[in-house]
Amino acid sequence: MFDHARDNYPDFKLFISMDLWAAGSVKKGLDDFDDLLRNYIGHAAYYKGPNGYPFISSFADGGVHNTTWMDWRNKWSNEIYFVPDFDGSKGYYLSDPSWWEYWGDVIDGIFSWESTWPLRGHTDTSSWKNELYVREGAFSNEKAYMMGLSMLQYKNSYDTNLYRAGEDNLSWRLFNLQQMRPAPEYIEILTWNDGPESHYIGNIWPEQNNETDPTRYATQADFPHNGIRPLLSSFISSYKAGKEIMEPPTGEDAVGALWYKSIHSSTVCPDTDALISKKPDGYSAASDVLTWAVIVSSIGGPYSIRGFSGGQELQTFYLTAGYNFGTFSSLQEGDQRMELLDASGNVVMAASGGRCVTSTCPDGIYNLNPQILELTMDTSEKTCSEPITDMYPPISTTATWGTRLFGFKYVLPRSASS
Repeated sequence: MFDHARDNYPDFKLFISMDLWAAGSVKKGLDDFDDLLRNYIGHAAYYKGPNGYPFISSFADGGVHNTTWMDWRNKWSNEIYFVPDFDGSKGYYLSDPSWWEYWGDVIDGIFSWESTWPLRGHTDTSSWKNELYVREGAFSNEKAYMMGLSMLQYKNSYDTNLYRAGEDNLSWRLFNLQQMRPAPEYIEILTWNDGPESHYIGNIWPEQNNETDPTRYATQADFPHNGIRPLLSSFISSYKAGKEIMEPPTGEDAVGALWYKSIHSSTVCPDTDALISKKPDGYSAASDVLTWAVIVSSIGGPYSIRGFSGGQELQTFYLTAGYNFGTFSSLQEGDQRMELLDASGNVVMAASGGRCVTSTCPDGIYNLNPQILELTMDTSEKTCSEPITDMYPPISTTATWGTRLFGFKYVLPRSASS
């Protein structure tokens, strides 16, 4: 991957984020990452921090004391730029002075993973109070802040079955990032952690693992998430350029997407003793809505957006130049569609197709991985695809060798030069 980036995309850089919980309940030691770091931090495709040293992050602090982390820094002659996820440590979210006294010398910046979504069972997707405290603490202590960006967290594998909203979580975070002052120096788009968490934005690559159940809900064929990328790309370009109003690519009326869960709240799945068959922890937070986000051009217009669900026309929203977002209610079984209308009421772009919404349980689980439909110039009436209801064997509590699905993390610095 590093060689491919160097040879084909010299401006695209990668960095290593150490997952200190990668071995499950056994904490990974910092020494376990030494060979990996030595092999890559000098690579031409490795991303460097503003101090010119290799950028390194982490998932969790691993319960490691600050003195151990300092010893680790010194191992690299202190020639690193370290922006870890220490959000599980006491005092982090309040940016307590004692936290900074304890950790300040260890880090060059801080990163929050868990604050990317509401707590389980909560629906306060618009809230970003914790983010403000942490960002202000980083700023006052002359440290960088890297903020997480993600659609949702839905994971039904590795002895975990949980859901964290979801719906308009991504929409609100894009909006809040534009409002945050001082703005985060870095944004990390979360795509995977230790397993299939449904917030991937790219291709899903196969890797050997001892669980097949993730393929019930995380597959490129049935649940592609490519449709969100044009929206994110426009956000990235606008954010790096420091623009107050987001813009679609030059010459385009708009970019955007429509997303929704493909089961209805009335869905009842067969209940077995297996955890995978249960409703996810936090399931009550999932709503029967269609979520949309659109960035429209300041040239032309005015534009409006119209939603349909199950053949029923829902709301119409009038748009302003730049970033617009919201939800259509309520989600009905069948086709889902969104149309962008010009000032004369003509349909100029549409998002349609995808998987049909159903009140049945085609995957044998309460599948909350969203369908994402990209807004395109194709305004034809696409029909949704009916899920195959007998493609999965009965749920078994015995793991068998199969396919592991995983992805990547993407980071974008606010500086346009990176």
